[in-house]
Amino acid sequence: AYNNLQQYIGFNPDVDVDALHPDFEVLSTWKYSFGGEYVFGDDWLLSADVILSNVKDGYDVFEARRSVVDTAPDGRPIYDFTAGGDYIVRNTSLGDSTIITGSLSKSWETVGGSTWDMDLGYTWQNVDELRSYNRFVGFETFAMDPQTDLNNGQIAPSRYEVEHRITGTLRWQKELWGDNMSSVSMVYAGRSGRHYSYVFGSGGSAWGGTFLADFGSEGDNPGSQLMYVPTGPSDPLITGDAGFLADLDTFISSEGCLASARGSIVGRNACESDWVNIFSVRFQQEIKAWNDTTFDLFLDIENVGNLLNDGWGRIDTYTAPSNVAPATVESITNGQYVLTPNASYQGTAATVVPDQAVARIPSVYRVQFGVKFRF
Repeated sequence: AYNNLQQYIGFNPDVDVDALHPDFEVLSTWKYSFGGEYVFGDDWLLSADVILSNVKDGYDVFEARRSVVDTAPDGRPIYDFTAGGDYIVRNTSLGDSTIITGSLSKSWETVGGSTWDMDLGYTWQNVDELRSYNRFVGFETFAMDPQTDLNNGQIAPSRYEVEHRITGTLRWQKELWGDNMSSVSMVYAGRSGRHYSYVFGSGGSAWGGTFLADFGSEGDNPGSQLMYVPTGPSDPLITGDAGFLADLDTFISSEGCLASARGSIVGRNACESDWVNIFSVRFQQEIKAWNDTTFDLFLDIENVGNLLNDGWGRIDTYTAPSNVAPATVESITNGQYVLTPNASYQGTAATVVPDQAVARIPSVYRVQFGVKFRF
C-alpha cells in the first residue's frame, strides 16, 4: 500500500507550515505567593493574599516567510505578500502578573436570637502577556492578538484579565419554629468589564502578509492591526469620505479609550466593556424529621436583578477574539490611510461599530428549587 500511494503524494512549496522552533521549551512560569490573616476588634477577620507570576518560557508565533518592504504612515512596517506562511512557535520570556486579594468577614448574634454572617472580598489583577490566544492552527494564533507588527509583538493587558472584582455575602438565620433553622442569603458579584481592542479592518491588505493570517480569511476577526486614532477629520495621515470621517471622529470622542489615544496607535486590550453587577438570593428551611434525619428545602434565584428588570444583570461584550474595527484601511495612497466604513455603518456615529453581544446564559435569571436529605 505504501508504494502504491507514492504516486499521489505531491509537494507544494507554497503550502502553509506550522512548526516548532528546535530550541522550544515546555511552557513554564515562576509563581510566588504569600498571605496572612489578622483578627481584630470583636472577632473581625481580615485576610490578604498576593500572587506574583513571571513568564519563564512562554509561547510566541513568528512568521518566517515575510519581509519588510515599506513603512506605513504611522510608522508600522509593511510586509511583502507571500503565497503562504511558515508559522513557527517559539519561546518568549515576556509576561507577568500581580494578583492581590483581600477579604473581611464577621459573624454576630442579635438579642432576638438571629445570627448574621458577612463576607466582603476584593481582587485586583494586573496581567500582561504577549499572546492571549492559542487557536487551532498557527495562523490564527499568530493573527488573533492584534499588533502593529505581528512578527515583533508587544506585551499588553491580557484578554482574560479582570482588573477589579468585588464579592459580598450576607446571611441571616434563625430558628423560627422549634429547632428548625431558617435562613436567607444574598450574594453579590461585581467585576470590571472584559478587555477588547480597536483595530483597522484589513480587507484591503494594506500591510501585506498572507491571506490566511493578515487579511480577509477569518470572519470572526475583522483585523489584526491596531487602530491609529486620528486627531480629527483633517488628520494628515487619513483620508476618506468627509461624512464618514466626521461620524468616526464623533464616535472616537465618545469612547474614552480612543479619545485619550488621539494621534497615536491605541493599545491592545486598552478598552473595557461595562461593569457587571449580579445579585443572587437563597431561601432555605431546615425540617427535622426523625432521629438524625433532616430535610433542607431551598430556593435559589440567581441574577435576581434580571428577574425584576430585564435590563439589569446583563453581560454585554464583544465575542472572541474581541477585535472591533471602526474603519477599514482600503489602501495607503500618497502617505495616507484611505479609510472606509464597515458593514455596521448606517450613516451615523452610533453605527460606526456593531453593538456588543449579550452573553445569553449568564445574563438571564435562573430559579432553582431543591431538597437536600441528610441522615
